[in-house]
Amino acid sequence: MLSSRKLKVAALFAVLLLTLSAAFYLYSGGSKYIPFPPGLAASPSHSGTAANKDDHTPLSAAIVAAVQKDTDLGWLSEVNNRCLLLLPPSHVNTHSMWKLHRYNFDDPNPPPSAWFPANKGHEAMMYLSYIITNYNSLPNYSLFIHGHRQSWHQEGDMVDLINSLQIQALERDGYVPLRCDWYPSCPAEIRPLDHDATVWGPGVHREDAEREIGKSWKELFGSIELPRTIASQCCAQFAVTRDTIHRRSRADYERMREWLLRSELIDDISGRVFEKLWAYIMTGDAVRCPPPQQCACQYFGRCTPREWPIPPEGLAKWE
Repeated sequence: MLSSRKLKVAALFAVLLLTLSAAFYLYSGGSKYIPFPPGLAASPSHSGTAANKDDHTPLSAAIVAAVQKDTDLGWLSEVNNRCLLLLPPSHVNTHSMWKLHRYNFDDPNPPPSAWFPANKGHEAMMYLSYIITNYNSLPNYSLFIHGHRQSWHQEGDMVDLINSLQIQALERDGYVPLRCDWYPSCPAEIRPLDHDATVWGPGVHREDAEREIGKSWKELFGSIELPRTIASQCCAQFAVTRDTIHRRSRADYERMREWLLRSELIDDISGRVFEKLWAYIMTGDAVRCPPPQQCACQYFGRCTPREWPIPPEGLAKWE
């Protein structure tokens, strides 16, 4: 019979072996998800769409592009399934999981699959129409974009962004902005009650949007109290999970679109109202401003430290 000391040694060896096996799985092929930066703890999965499922249901995703008819989206051919490597092997598709939903806002006769009632509010009308039309058949993930491959207001080349999108982080948080820099809208761009925001950047129609958000809040969100501060990374390009969209009813999105249809505001203002509200609409967080380096690392795997624009005096900096 084994002595008590030998039993303890055997038990410790078994625990060590299991720990090493788990580490090998996580960092040598079982999962390619980039670890959290030191000091950051992983929160529970937001929706469980992929990470918590044990079946072999293929994953699906949509790229919702609000564009003009002559916008060249040929660069989308370079988007691949590399992001699927961030998931367990049982969830890797044999086909591309990305499906394009192209909304040409200057098309007077859009097809039924990309129908919208009026060209108002820039991308807001297209995004809302996609959600309303597909509400009961949404894919696992939806990526909302303007259609340009390169722009100052996104975190680099759009192909690289999509290919490096950390799906498990999207699963966990439910919402990922396609820009991590705080300029020009974090951490306190909209102050609809006090109107005392420190302007960072050009502030085009910022005051107009702030005023209209306060004026239309009850019509858009009912009895929910108007937040004192509203802020999120700009600029109306983001990824969300199906469960995140389903936090609100289809009727909620129809009410928002109806507000947009009735609005007499110019598109630059009505569109900006939604630009400032998308993070709130999707997450319920009035202020959604993750620190830039954390955002870049967790959401896109870009963990090499870099310099980020510092908010001007009067605005708080990330911790």
